Amino acid sequence: MIDTLQGLFAASITPFHADGALDRDGLITHLHRLHARGCHGVLLCGTTGEGPSLTVEERITVFKTAVEHNPGLTLLAGTGAVSLNDTITLTRAAYETGCTAAVVLPPFFFPRDIDLFATYKAIIQQAVPTDAPLLLYHNPKVTQVHLDLALIARLQDSFGQIAGIKDSSGSWERASALIERGLIVFVGDDRLLLRTLEAGGAGAITGAANLFAASLRAVYDAHHSGQEAEQAQQALNDRLSTLDGLPRIAAIKHLAGSAAVRLPLRELTPQERAQLAQGGHHVDSSTDTRY
Repeated sequence: MIDTLQGLFAASITPFHADGALDRDGLITHLHRLHARGCHGVLLCGTTGEGPSLTVEERITVFKTAVEHNPGLTLLAGTGAVSLNDTITLTRAAYETGCTAAVVLPPFFFPRDIDLFATYKAIIQQAVPTDAPLLLYHNPKVTQVHLDLALIARLQDSFGQIAGIKDSSGSWERASALIERGLIVFVGDDRLLLRTLEAGGAGAITGAANLFAASLRAVYDAHHSGQEAEQAQQALNDRLSTLDGLPRIAAIKHLAGSAAVRLPLRELTPQERAQLAQGGHHVDSSTDTRY
């Protein structure tokens, strides 16, 4: 199971119908598209997947739908929530439905005066099987909660289920330190993919893979085949500029063909849609299915 926790993972969007309801058929189609374009796996109901805007029942529906219609992806489940009880329920459901691992944000409504060790201890003891991997999720720009290196080391030393982390801090120094701890490290910053792989990291879990999976996979494949990968990384960086200055989740969903977002996120303005149209040729085409 641990062997599958490496490679290119898309932080998958969650498709909605125009009325805001879950679009299960759209999700199934999108998962097959990501697999065909080279993704090794997906993170369901993460930040890009608008996990905090879904009910517990909806998130479990997403997990079940992905497992039942999985085209061959390693499935990770985003289970972090403000409520500890909800996080425990979602984490337990992630493993029971057949996802490989839960990816768990810290509680994020009270960013100060919180006991993160006790919180993760409760989640692990009540929801994570002893032989199952769990990934921490560090996204301080969104949560305003920092999982410091000392806390991560303490959790890693205390619980065998702590397998790795998705680190979206954007800090190479931090990612490097986590790799040195022997953790499975996925970065959330696409521009750090090659450096992460060169240092022995697992890969990336990224929202941009909804659009640029083939470009991300090109970096991964070049590195693992011993070829020069700098050019592939630079080509990826150039494509990422398509999203600059735009509401990221709305822009990704618009270009992925599933434009509806849930409040509190807003839809793109006509001007923003026009800006995307100018750079849209950088997105993987519908025929780019090499895997």
